[in-house]
Parts: sequence; structure tokens; C-alpha cells
Amino acid sequence: MRHLWLFATFVLCFSPLAAQDAAPSAIIPFQDHPARVVTDINGLNVRSTPAIENDNIVGRLQPGQQVHVLARNGDWQQVRSEDGSFGWSHSDYLIDLPPRQIGDKRLFSYVKSDEYVLREAILQYIGRHSYIYIDVNDFGSERLIDPVWLQRLGQEFDQRIYPETVALWNAGMLPSHEGDERIVALITIGRGGYYVRSRMPGEPHPTRDRIGFIESFAPNGLTNDRQLYGIAEILTHELQHLFQHRVDRRVENEEQWVGEGLASFGTLYLGYESISFYLAKAFFARPQTQLTDFRREGNYYGASMLFNAYIYEQLGREAWRSFATHPARGLDALTAVLDEIGSDKDVDSFFADWVLANYLHVQQLTDPRYRYRLLESAHLSAPAIRQIVVRLPARIQDSSNQYASHYYELWIPPIVQKRDLTLALQLANPSVQDAWLQLVQINAGEVHLQRFRASEFRNQTINATIETGAERTFLAITPFRPDDRSLIATQDYSLEIYIAGSEVDAAEQRSPLQLAAEIDVILDQIIENNASIRAENAIGAYITLVEELIAEGATVDGALGGSFLVKVAKHIHAPELLALFLDNGADPNRRENYSFTLDGIPGTYPANPLNYAVFFGDSASLELLLHAGATVDNATIRLASAGGVVNYGGARIISMLLADGTNSRITASGLRAAAELARQREHHAIADMLEAAAANMN
Repeated sequence: MRHLWLFATFVLCFSPLAAQDAAPSAIIPFQDHPARVVTDINGLNVRSTPAIENDNIVGRLQPGQQVHVLARNGDWQQVRSEDGSFGWSHSDYLIDLPPRQIGDKRLFSYVKSDEYVLREAILQYIGRHSYIYIDVNDFGSERLIDPVWLQRLGQEFDQRIYPETVALWNAGMLPSHEGDERIVALITIGRGGYYVRSRMPGEPHPTRDRIGFIESFAPNGLTNDRQLYGIAEILTHELQHLFQHRVDRRVENEEQWVGEGLASFGTLYLGYESISFYLAKAFFARPQTQLTDFRREGNYYGASMLFNAYIYEQLGREAWRSFATHPARGLDALTAVLDEIGSDKDVDSFFADWVLANYLHVQQLTDPRYRYRLLESAHLSAPAIRQIVVRLPARIQDSSNQYASHYYELWIPPIVQKRDLTLALQLANPSVQDAWLQLVQINAGEVHLQRFRASEFRNQTINATIETGAERTFLAITPFRPDDRSLIATQDYSLEIYIAGSEVDAAEQRSPLQLAAEIDVILDQIIENNASIRAENAIGAYITLVEELIAEGATVDGALGGSFLVKVAKHIHAPELLALFLDNGADPNRRENYSFTLDGIPGTYPANPLNYAVFFGDSASLELLLHAGATVDNATIRLASAGGVVNYGGARIISMLLADGTNSRITASGLRAAAELARQREHHAIADMLEAAAANMN
């Protein structure tokens, strides 16, 4: 497995047939291209104008006859033959004259900046399975495309991408273009890629045995290993689209999430980690993503990729191929496949298993239902937790897309004997809606699953059991509508949770350190899902959980010798959360038991919350810490003089540190040393401030 370059954004798609036929508004001339008339027609008319009219035929070409193509206008090409015929013939019946040679030029019509363009490209690699063309306009400078790396890209395609894709799809008759099985690939500047299955200029009609071409954008050219594999993984994705189109003649009717999932899975299957792991992370950050919906966002690609991976690993390669090529659409195809192989699961139960695998794969359990072999090297986190329930009874009011999931952690005090747990799930419209409610407990590597279907408990409570010694307990709620699986809509629901006989034995009360350990887990959850939490403005819900634990008696400094303030200042950058700990008596000078160093900045720095606030230029947190009595020393001043990680706001940070004299341990020599460092880094205004402060101390 390799470390690969990850595109920051990308567009992966089937290009629609009709869109590729859009005609340019004017004649586009280009250099003389050799071509020939396709062989499976009686003859081809040459016309005086690029249109079919009764009186504009000026000549006729024979099957297989060679011509010179001089210009293009929409679906027509201007041709000249050796026998003197000159005029316009339809592009559907003209094909480039083989054999192709390095240096040959031809036209491509493709999408660039959301518009179809007609561009010339030069053939720069011919391999056993590929022709690789380079866009002449984009890569006019040889420095952007290194011939050595282009050769390596071609070898990667010929020796790995193509043969492994053929084996995955078991395509039988290989895709070919009038007997030539090489795949045409186009490299252009941009981001993402396309499989273009409508006709290329100079290629025969799409109803004949032809395959289009695949395109990969290269943002910065091809001059190193990272760029090579970035292009290769996009070519791999688009080649999967090509093969699906080859083996599934009804592919135009397939749901988009299936097509993109098949193509993304192919990239994962071939071991291209960079883009595959990025897509998986994007989905796990937003597990509420509806599988049966599709938008051009990483989480949707990730959901469909992982579902295909689960089908492949749980049901086998043949079942995956049957799903990929089945005449039914979407989940209906999987329903048919499950029936064909005699599975004891219906599609909704299979989906429920997948929901748990997404959460439990990090546990490395022995049960294959909860693992992804193809992701074992990824070290991915579990999907984002929707809510942590720290006290029972509890009520959850929420909504979710169908065929998507929310996960809820239950922190139940350790118990000495089994307890009955009562669950009351209410759907907003139970007459048409359904949902899975899955209670999972993990104990010594074993999964204890209790699965309930809402339609079987309408207007009834659900009786579940809490086992003794559970290391982790969570709920997964997955709404769905069996009658309309493609419906794009959210479903509201509520859930009440309570333990029968709600009294808690004295032996089950949590100590301040146990409660602090739970705060630690909350902070870890925030760190793990910080981007999505901030996007949804959900930090307040986590702060409420911390408040409840503090009110219950949790120590506010940290668990197991750590510091909550350091965690917040270093990883979370949420002044409101920092203020909660400080207001409840957290020690602003408590530090972690290590020091850190920075490139280009001499010395070491204690891992205390003040130094991290300075390093990140977090003036709001810095003000809170100083007001609470954080000590300022020479190391902190030296760190501030270097500008921290952001290199802005330095003057303000210095002013705040110098203004607080109550807990200052700054010396004049320390100020002068910091001023010298500031000048070395060309922070002259800061150096002046520090030197003036040193002079005042003398």
C-alpha cells in the first residue's frame, strides 16, 4: 500500500451523453489529422455545408477510405480525400487512422470549468493497455510533464490499474475500439476526472462497439511520486466507470450513488489509499449522510464506497458483480442478489449490519461482520457521536435522513448485576416510516447486540438488558422507508431511555476521578469531530455535558495527571469551554508532563495552557488564563516573540503578556533575548516593544 496524493477537491462523474453533443458556435480549424471512414457502412456522403440537406451532397467516400480532417463544426468535420472530394462529413463515421504514434495530435471534447471545450492533445505514451494524451494547451511547457514520470504513470496503468480492474469486473470481452483494446486517457490541468462515454471527435457512433475515453486532471503537472499516484487514483476511478458501462448495458438507468460507489470502491480495492481513506473519513465525520442520495461531496462518495466494500467483503466478489450489473436499481438490486444467493437477511437487515460495522471497525473484533479488511491499514476513527448520554433517564429528540444513522453513547455507571433498560421510540409518521434501534455493548472484545425494528413496537416500549462489565455501550438509530428507498427526506423521532427501578446503588456512584475520565472522553470526541461540530455549531451541547459532570462532582483539572485546560488550548480552541473549567476552579498553571520544541525557535516550552494559547494566537483564551492567574515567564515571551504558528497578532499578544505583572516571572535578560529572536524573524515592531520593556525594568 502506498501513501498517495489527495486532491483537495474533485469531480468524479459519468458525463451525460447528450451534453457531449453540444455544438460549438463556429468552425474550429486544426492541424491536418489523418482519419478513415468506418468499415460497417455502405458509404459516407461529403456535403458542401455541415448539415443534412437534399441538395448539398458534393461527393461520396468509401468504407475504410483515408481522408484528411481539416476542421470541425459541431457534429461535422471538414474532410479532403486523395481523389479530390472536399466538404463536410458526419463525425460519427470517421475514425483516427491507426496505428497511432508518439507525437500524433488529435482533438478531444471534454468538460473544463463546467463547460465543454474542444482542445488538441498530443500522444506521449503508448503502452500495452493505454494511450496517454497530454493537453497541448495546458502542458505546453515540458517542465510540467516529466517524461520519466509519464512513463511511470503509463507503467502503473498497464501493469496494475488495467489488469486488476479486468480481474475485478471479470469483463469477458474486453472493451475495444474497432479491435484496439487500449484505453485512451487524457491528462489536463484541473481537479478531478471524467469518464466520457459519448463520442469523441473523429470516433464512430456510440451505438457501435466503442468505449469513449477517461480523463484525469493534474493540478500541478507530473514531476514527482505524489503527483503520479494522484493522477493514477483518478484514472482508476474513471476506469471503473468505463468497465461498468461495458458490462452493464443498462448503466444509464442506474442510481448515481451506485455508479459512484462502484467506481470509488474500485480505487479502494486497488489499494489507492489517499483518496479512499479521505472519502471514508469524510463519511465517518457525517454518518447522517443518506446512502441512497448522492451529491458531489466527499461524504456521499465515502458512504457509497464503503457500502460497496461491505457487499464485497460480506457476500463475495460474484455477489458484488451481480449487484453492479443487475437490471434492478439501487437497493432493489441488492434485494434481488440476497434472494439469489439464499441469504437469510433482507436488504434492511444487511444495511443494519453495515451501520454497526462502520462504528465497530476500530475495535478490530474477530467477528467479520464488524470489520473492513480493506481498511485495516487506515487507522480510521469511528463515526462521529451524535450525543453522549451521561445520565438516565434521558430523552432524545432528533431527526435523520433515511438510510443514514445517528450514534448515541450511553455512559451507564458500572453495575453488579443485569439491569432492564426500557426504550420508547416514537416516529413522526409511523404509518409509513420504520427504523432500526440497535443497542450494542462491548465486553472483552465480544459484541452483545440487541436489535429492534420500530414497526414491531408501535405504541409499545422496548425492553432491553444492560449486561454487567460492559466496556462501552451505544445506540444506533437508522430510519428507513421500505416502500420508497430513494426518497430524499428527513424523519423525526424521539427516544426515551430509563433503567427499570431508577435508584442507583451506593456502590455504583462514580468518584470525582471517574467523572473526570468521562470529561476526558468528551474532550476526545470534540477533538476527533471538531470540524463537523463547528460546522453545525454544536459545541454548546458538549459544554452542557461537561457542566453536568462537574455539577456531579468531577475534578476540573484533569484525569490521570493530565490537564483539561491544555487539551482545550492545544486542540479545541474554544474559549467558552476553557472558561467553564476556570470558573469552576481549574488551575491555570497545571501542565502536562512534557515540553515541546519548535523548528527555528531555540529552547523548550512547558506544555501549559498559556503557552498553547500564545502559540496559536488565541487572544480570547489568553485573556481568560491571565485573568485566572496564569504565570508568564521568559519562555512564554520568547514563544510570543517568534509569532507562534500563525505569525499574526504578535504585537497584541506581547502587549497582553507584558501588561499582566501580577504573576510575571519575566526578566530583563529574557526580554532582550526574545527581542533578538524577534529581529532574526523580522518582527521588528515586536522587538522594539520588548527592548523598551527591558529598558524599563532596568
